[in-house]
Amino acid sequence: MRHRRCSFSTISVREYDQTVGDSPSCQEGAPIALDWKYAEKKIVSLDEFEEARSKHRKTRRSDLVLGAAERRKMLVMNGATIMEILHAERLVALKNEVASMGRQLGYRMNFQGQAKSSASNKNGCNKAPRKTMTSRAA
Repeated sequence: MRHRRCSFSTISVREYDQTVGDSPSCQEGAPIALDWKYAEKKIVSLDEFEEARSKHRKTRRSDLVLGAAERRKMLVMNGATIMEILHAERLVALKNEVASMGRQLGYRMNFQGQAKSSASNKNGCNKAPRKTMTSRAA
């Protein structure tokens, strides 16, 4: 068996704009996403990149999570309108309301809004209700 090696010497860094996102894991406030627009920042050696990154790297989860107010401020600074931010915040609130109502009715909601029954079958396994779709040719 041949061992193959791969190595890198330089890294091309891109900086992406930030925009209002649609992340289903956001529990409060408007989610942030990367925009399609980017700027080629620079090409640096791998060692330089790792050294610079280690100085600014956040290791605790609490350092990585942004509050709703911080995200709102970042979005405004990146050009999002107040209406875009309020719309995204309302969608997050609606998703949370639907998930809460579903839990009260005994359903587990996934982030796409699809419900799974929490009722168990005779083997004790949770089974989602079957959905069938029929189509008719004209």
